[in-house]
Amino acid sequence: MAWEIIGVVAEVIGAVAVVVTLIFLAVEVRRNRHATQAASADAQASGINSLNSVLVSDPGLVDLWLAGLADPTQLDAQSRMRLAMHLQSYVNHYIALRRHYDAGSLAEGNWDFGWQPFCALLNTPGGRIMAKELAIPPELIADIVAYGDANGEYSWMPTPAKADDTGQSRLN
Repeated sequence: MAWEIIGVVAEVIGAVAVVVTLIFLAVEVRRNRHATQAASADAQASGINSLNSVLVSDPGLVDLWLAGLADPTQLDAQSRMRLAMHLQSYVNHYIALRRHYDAGSLAEGNWDFGWQPFCALLNTPGGRIMAKELAIPPELIADIVAYGDANGEYSWMPTPAKADDTGQSRLN
């Protein structure tokens, strides 16, 4: 009889251990998901900051962007290539972010914060023209098309139309 009691107690202890282990694993999976989402958000910020740093550190590139986002057909071949390569860098960054988002490692709020300015950029008159020359996967093309016309949505985005008579862009 003593062995039966010991057996029952051992089974109860084993069952409790399994429940405690499952709870521990659930907590760890949740922590890991949060850590992964935080790392993806950091990658998002670092990537866009790196791209923007190139833009703000080169006044000639800013002028190129202003002209190219208005009408890239007016650019010479070298300038158009520079614009295309810089825009492709943005596209490549958003390809990676989209993969993080689709995998669940980038929170929806972070994706929304990132994809809308990206789509606004490629919905400018010049962005629409240049997008045809860039390597953009179908899911990002669908996002860009679904976003539609960005005019007025992102008034902070400088364009030649928002430059004052000194050539400096105005913030509204």
